[in-house]
Amino acid sequence: MSMSEFFGTMRFVANMVNPPADDLHRQQTEDLWLTPATVADFSEPNFISRSPEERARLRTAVEKFREVAELRESGSTVTPDQRSEAREAFETIWKLLAPYRSDESEKVHLAIWQAWQQESDRGWMPTFDYEVGVDSTGDPAVWIWFIVNDDVEVSDERTRDQLSRLRTLIRIKFHEAGIERWPYISLRSRSEAKELMAGAST
Repeated sequence: MSMSEFFGTMRFVANMVNPPADDLHRQQTEDLWLTPATVADFSEPNFISRSPEERARLRTAVEKFREVAELRESGSTVTPDQRSEAREAFETIWKLLAPYRSDESEKVHLAIWQAWQQESDRGWMPTFDYEVGVDSTGDPAVWIWFIVNDDVEVSDERTRDQLSRLRTLIRIKFHEAGIERWPYISLRSRSEAKELMAGAST
């Protein structure tokens, strides 16, 4: 279980759980984030450099999140209090991952969020994922995947127009935020996002 896979999943889930996400957004994307796959790649030895107290907090938060996620996955009723507990557990995990997160990545996340919030329709494009890196030419880049519902026709004119507007707006937001990275933007289906999360944990 690699640290990079665990962190990648955490980053994806943070888009749906942490502010500026609101309760409506968390509810609409619950099938994507409130799942055992979210914490399946957790391995405590990867955090050996952290203090025993921090590792204990991390382990407890992962266990609490997994408990609620497994309850939901089993088809049992999850109460509002349990959902809040799962969200609080995730927030604890995310805070403890702060040393592994860069300021630039946080800035990229906010710029994408602002563009997505302004231009997307949550009814068919509920969230997004991204990864910061270097492209094949050696230039700094950001790969962005907008998650769309399975019934969305990717080749449909409305979808293409939406993606075109998002590309333009993201470049504007990147320029305004001083982000000197080229955005590579594509679509990913909701079911594919779930499969990728499940595959990372096997």
